[in-house]
Amino acid sequence: MRGAVHGGSSQLTRVLTAALGDRGSARRPRPGLHCKPWIPVERRLSSYTGSQTCRCAEMCHNVHVRPASLRKNSDKPFTQTAVGLLALISFLTIAVRTSLRSVPEIFPGGAVIGEVLYDLALAYLGAWIFNLLVVVMPRKRDQQRIYASCDKFIRRIYASADRSIPALYGHIGESAPPKPDAYSLRRVLAAVNPSDEAPLILHFEGSGTIMPANWIQYFQHEITWIERAAARIDPLFIHFDSNLIELLNAVTSSQLASQIVSMPAHVPNQDLTWLHSALMDHWTNCSRLKEYYEGL
Repeated sequence: MRGAVHGGSSQLTRVLTAALGDRGSARRPRPGLHCKPWIPVERRLSSYTGSQTCRCAEMCHNVHVRPASLRKNSDKPFTQTAVGLLALISFLTIAVRTSLRSVPEIFPGGAVIGEVLYDLALAYLGAWIFNLLVVVMPRKRDQQRIYASCDKFIRRIYASADRSIPALYGHIGESAPPKPDAYSLRRVLAAVNPSDEAPLILHFEGSGTIMPANWIQYFQHEITWIERAAARIDPLFIHFDSNLIELLNAVTSSQLASQIVSMPAHVPNQDLTWLHSALMDHWTNCSRLKEYYEGL
């Protein structure tokens, strides 16, 4: 699975199938990773005033899947720039040597040196064109196909901020600004009690109990969904752009995830201002990931 996927469409199909499964299996967590039985979240309303139903065998905040560390892509931006620059220099060398072919040499041995540089530039430029046509372009095409297969999981990761921030503003009867500032968010968090009902309904399969989640459980549920999405695309990280991997890593390893994952469902705090820094960091990372991914 970690090998190159540009060896043909059938090989790419096998890689994607092994990593993501078919459409039916992509909707269910892999056995052993998540609570059982698991039923997908049902969103009752699309806006922040709505609620979503999470049906798990245990509380969501007790079941977390920590995705493997995001692996760095082997492509180095500096190396790619150097290779392209050398190709440009080779092209200019060939052009200059061709234009000076009828000009007498300026110093003894200049013509021989020019021929050697011409041959080296011609060989390098030929190798660069061959690599572009045979390796780079097919790999780029396959990378786009991998992105298309992972699209819903990547969007699920950065959509967390688009759900949670408007939900907080909606809880106090306000509309969230397109880009919340630190002061505005702190003011909203100061008006929200962690024990207040959040737009999430918990359904316990064992006892059949249905109860509204509080805000601690709500954020733990969001982190769980991020981790589940990251775990699904983890086998294909090696084929991702290095910048995309860095941005994904910033979201999945955010301060919010480390702060909320092991927290009890009920805390003595009277507001959520202690989450201010973590939520601002989470919103910033999700926004950067969204902007970069949608610009690919």
